[in-house]
Amino acid sequence: MNRISSAASTMAIATVLLLLCILSQPATCKRETFYRLRTHIDLPDSPVYPSQVLIEIHNPKPPKDIWYSVTIVSENRYSGVATLLGQAPRPSASTNTPDEPLVYSWTPPFSGFYEVIIHELPQEPVGKVITVPFPSERFEVTNKPGFLGPWGLIIDRMKTLPPCQNVDRMDVYTAWDGSWIGPGMSSPEGTLRNGWFFLPSNEMDCKIETFTADDFKLVHDERGIYILGNSKERGIFLSLVDILLDNDEKKEIEESVISKCWGRAFVQKYNLKVLYQDWRSDNFDTRSNVPTVVCHNEKVAREGGPLFFDSGMKVWEEIFRGDRSTWPSVILMSTGNDIFGFERKTYDINQFVMRLPPDWRGTLFLTDGAFSARLAGRGYASDYEAYRARLKELTAITNDPRVRWLDGMGLSKEMRMYGEKGPDETTISQHFHTSACHVPYHDANGNMKSMRICSNVTENIAQLLIGHALGSKAALRAKVNELPLNSIRAPTQVMHCHNCPADLLPFHITPYPEMSCSVGPLHALASNEMAGKPQTCPEQCMEVEVTRKFGSQTDKIHERHCPYEFFPQGFQVGSEAMKKMSFVDDEIGFAGHVVWLFNVILVFTLLGYQHRAKLRSHVAKFLDPTRSNV
Repeated sequence: MNRISSAASTMAIATVLLLLCILSQPATCKRETFYRLRTHIDLPDSPVYPSQVLIEIHNPKPPKDIWYSVTIVSENRYSGVATLLGQAPRPSASTNTPDEPLVYSWTPPFSGFYEVIIHELPQEPVGKVITVPFPSERFEVTNKPGFLGPWGLIIDRMKTLPPCQNVDRMDVYTAWDGSWIGPGMSSPEGTLRNGWFFLPSNEMDCKIETFTADDFKLVHDERGIYILGNSKERGIFLSLVDILLDNDEKKEIEESVISKCWGRAFVQKYNLKVLYQDWRSDNFDTRSNVPTVVCHNEKVAREGGPLFFDSGMKVWEEIFRGDRSTWPSVILMSTGNDIFGFERKTYDINQFVMRLPPDWRGTLFLTDGAFSARLAGRGYASDYEAYRARLKELTAITNDPRVRWLDGMGLSKEMRMYGEKGPDETTISQHFHTSACHVPYHDANGNMKSMRICSNVTENIAQLLIGHALGSKAALRAKVNELPLNSIRAPTQVMHCHNCPADLLPFHITPYPEMSCSVGPLHALASNEMAGKPQTCPEQCMEVEVTRKFGSQTDKIHERHCPYEFFPQGFQVGSEAMKKMSFVDDEIGFAGHVVWLFNVILVFTLLGYQHRAKLRSHVAKFLDPTRSNV
């Protein structure tokens, strides 16, 4: 096994060139970043050689500016990431170029040819940044004589693993470790529509069952899956819709209003309802009681102080209002907390958990900002362990058997090159899903189907949520056998409803919104299906101190908290029109204002008398808590 990696030769050449440079021009010699592989590690109990691969990045740039992502792939067979060993540098040293190489570790799951792909990524990207990887390195992993090949063990293990929804451990998802196996090595257990499947670690020790329309037809009562999140979690909702609908029903999903909804939308077919509510919970803040208007650059983003959080709490209460049969079976909620240690704690998630009805028998999944293609594979092993330990601690704090914390980093890191923008734009890609796809596949019955939302990550989570909503496939089929013949009434017609504003800002968390509904296939967005427009902050706000800076996919955001007195009297966040009572008063004087107000009241009184029956109908509808179709 005396193999010499080509990376070693590369390093030798680089070392010679560096020495020549230092000797000839020591003042101007530049230290170039390069990497090498160590593929000679042999562990006695491992069935493959090498048992471990180390990737060393020499002369890395300062961690304040740059982070490195190391991906290991085997074409059509495997995708994973290497783990950065060691402790994170002290903050005082983060601006300096590290003297020692960064060392990443990776353990092969089975034999075959693999490729190392390394990206050098800016810590705070702004706009579109193309990231060209270092020249890739290829190496082989072989089975050792006398050992049973690991692939056979993997297949046998997948057959015997219990479905994750049957596991009672509250912390089962706080360590989302595992490997993504491609269609070239596919298993019949838990395979997604494109042939990939997720192989969980021994610690997680359960499998994600996959459901199809054949299973949905067996559901005898209404079930609901609600997604409360931002645009990343919207991908899970869209994957749910893609799984639920047939080819013709979802043909125009990319052009439909639900594909980029910043408000609320739901789709219902059979007895399964999937709902998305825009939920910018990283903006929840209960630390101050002073009402303000929050501006992101020149645009109004939300109410300041506790008002935005209060809107979220009202939506939460709305979900559980009414008959128990209308309550969702599963809720996935983004907590919006930071990636490591939940450092920017601005509200208490337990305020939501404590308001779960005692007789609710569903499951609440909590996830965080680490669920992101851009942040996947980031950080030291020590950081990741601290993050997972914090998730276990939060599980104990919430202390509710219905609550599951999801390891957002573990969900994301193995698929980091398969984000919405692809491997060359991972530095800006937050999303895993893309709706601009049309991938054919055969279902279990051999029928040709089409994927319109392409994302292994969001589809895998969608199947996890379906499993918790419906129970295991075995239990679902056993229940059908207990019911009288033809007793299941599962509507096959699609209903879809929405209340989607035309712009992201200001954020829209609105309880009891008026929903516009249609029956039949999803259709292309009509010009009148979205309403609202951005609101602009007064120039005075631009002089207010910046409280937070962060990058978006298109811009650098400066957040400011502006006093309400900077805005016209009667201003409301999210209202298309501002009340102009003060301007009227300035122009016509107090007496004129009284006459104007009297005339307005008189006109509305007369109109109200003429149309009193219609008004009573509108008032009744307004007071009806079920009108939003939550």
